[in-house]
Amino acid sequence: MGVVALVTGLAILGMTRLEFDDGPRRVFRAEDAAYGLLESVYRDFGADDNECVVVIEADDFFREPAPSALRELGEACSAVQGVESVLGLPESVVFSGIFPRPLLPPASAGVQAREEARQRAANSPLVNGHLLSEDGKTAVLFVRLAGDELYVSEVEPRVEALREAIDRWEERTGFVARLTGIPPVRVEIYRAVREETLVFLGGGAGLCFLLTLVIFRNLRAVLCTCAGPVLGAIWTLGFLGLAEIQIDIITTVLPALVVVIGFTDAVHLMVDMRRARLVSGGVQPGQGASRGASERLAASRGAIADLGMPCLLASVTTAIGFGSLALGSMEIIRGFGLAAVAGVLLTFSAVVVVVPLSASWAGDLGGILPGTGPALARWRNRFGRGMDAVTRHPGWVGGGGIALIASLLLLSADLEPDNRLTEATPHDNESFLAMLRYEEAFGGVLAGYVLVEWDESVNLGSGVVVEAVRTVEGVLGSREELSNPFSVVHFLDAAGLEPAALPGLIDILPSDVTGRFVRPDLRRALVAVSFPDIASEPVGPLLASLQEELHALADEMPGIFLHLTGTNVVARENINGMIVDLVRGLAFAVGVILLIISIEFRSWRLGLISLVPNVLPLAAVAAALAVTSQPLQVTSSIVFSVLLGIAVDDTIHVLARFRREHAVDGDLRAAIRRTFLVVGRALAITTTVLIAGCSVVLCSSIPSSRLFGILLCFGLLVALLGDLVLLPALIVLTARPRSTRAPAGE
Repeated sequence: MGVVALVTGLAILGMTRLEFDDGPRRVFRAEDAAYGLLESVYRDFGADDNECVVVIEADDFFREPAPSALRELGEACSAVQGVESVLGLPESVVFSGIFPRPLLPPASAGVQAREEARQRAANSPLVNGHLLSEDGKTAVLFVRLAGDELYVSEVEPRVEALREAIDRWEERTGFVARLTGIPPVRVEIYRAVREETLVFLGGGAGLCFLLTLVIFRNLRAVLCTCAGPVLGAIWTLGFLGLAEIQIDIITTVLPALVVVIGFTDAVHLMVDMRRARLVSGGVQPGQGASRGASERLAASRGAIADLGMPCLLASVTTAIGFGSLALGSMEIIRGFGLAAVAGVLLTFSAVVVVVPLSASWAGDLGGILPGTGPALARWRNRFGRGMDAVTRHPGWVGGGGIALIASLLLLSADLEPDNRLTEATPHDNESFLAMLRYEEAFGGVLAGYVLVEWDESVNLGSGVVVEAVRTVEGVLGSREELSNPFSVVHFLDAAGLEPAALPGLIDILPSDVTGRFVRPDLRRALVAVSFPDIASEPVGPLLASLQEELHALADEMPGIFLHLTGTNVVARENINGMIVDLVRGLAFAVGVILLIISIEFRSWRLGLISLVPNVLPLAAVAAALAVTSQPLQVTSSIVFSVLLGIAVDDTIHVLARFRREHAVDGDLRAAIRRTFLVVGRALAITTTVLIAGCSVVLCSSIPSSRLFGILLCFGLLVALLGDLVLLPALIVLTARPRSTRAPAGE
């Protein structure tokens, strides 16, 4: 207990050092050429993940007081500390020859001047569809934050200051404006995660505690059972703090994950200790500690002796499954994999030490002697008859289960990875509503780019670069999913100039505007395009086809090189790769499970049949995603890892108990019946409690969190059915029993 107290003290110290922060690119940073190219685009043209978008709605932006209000809004946003630049209708220009002049008329302008300005805006390639919607009812203001790769802690005060400035502007002018873009959406996501993680972790733990109390009907038993997993979560958080690992959007699920995995082992230990006490005539209900400490200590020692190795095997296989993620290409997944390994092993240590230790001090742990109590007797008889039915028809049950898994896998074969910013965005806030409006009016808030490069043989004013850029715009504009291609040639078109005038035009226009789209000194230009985030179809196939078309196009233009890039493009590709890494980690874990179980139980047969009930919940969840037209996201991929860890844990406990029971008299069916009468109750308890605890997440404002809860609850239920129905049938079907005598009383 002294060691436990020391480790817990260090963990609490580590928790005081925890930081909840994240950079926008950590989730998709990788050591590959695509990310390296994106970094060079950030360096040369500025980052596209630090731009806020103010969506403004009005009936007429060219009639006072709208123009004056727009200028006032731009000035208010520019005055916010940390804002680098502001671009909107007040900053947009029209051309008189090659000389630019403001688009919006002055406040003193007459009706005719305002109508002329309206017509110029409608005809301007710089304004229509980019700064002003085609119906003229929605305008946007782009607010770029200063700095590169801003962390949430840096972005949040700037976003709040912008919101306050916009609120004051709305009160003064009566116009309506909403703030969106990647920085505000990130703030909303992390704010919701910070608030809901503590609320749902506490609420789920409280609900699990109450339900466990109802099942065990003994406060001491519940406290002893919950102490191990809770300490495991504390130790895990302490480890993250001491190791200076920041809590991010991925690692935030780790405390709940280790509690879920640790709770299954804790329940198995408690069920075994209560049974051992009652069978041995130790501490009986209502007698407190009067029967002495020796019986309590013997029950705890027996639980460790019988279940210590199964618990260790379950934890090691789960840890190896998570450890396989460290082999992936994504920094954030490698970090999550290593942190999960540490969390699983720390929680195992906490459970196998704290649960038996605390139980050895506790007096009455409750429980009813086997064969006594009318309710328990009825349950045992019904469960026993059900188990007998399964073992009498193992071929039908086992064959049907395998056929079901094959059907589910076939159904989910077309499941595609996809990720969206809005999958983790609360839908009841200003940023999401503004994003909806922006996508409706302009097509998409997420930017992608085609980088156009040329070698020394190509001159910017020769027309070759302009032709290449126009061709790229045509390719992008031909895709219905994309909208509003924009490049430096829009300035040429707005001024009505020939390609040869481009170098001179660049010299005249402000460098902070043209520098976002062309760098003559680096022989680089960008063509920007808007991607929808709230889309019905995955964007991955669109990106792949665009890559192929751009490569073919570049081959036809000597001296020109084309690259599809941008935060949205690289993030989608790399996060999809991260999802694939998670799935590969599962495949690796399945192989490790087969090896470890086969070695421990000295039977490849048991190793192989143990895989079937473990694969069943994974196949069921994958099929559920396919049937509901849900893509494979990071959240659902993590659900697979959690389900596999829990299913393996339960399967190992079943096989360990079966080996003990089968060694008693060699009667296969009787051993199975005794095994599941003991372990089946523990499986039912853990599944019921975990489903109740996870159901709290269904109240989350974050769609991905709700999806996580739904899939996990569904998968847990399927995993229970696999262990209680499919596993015993497979044991009978593949076993070579020494005896097949019917169970006593059959």
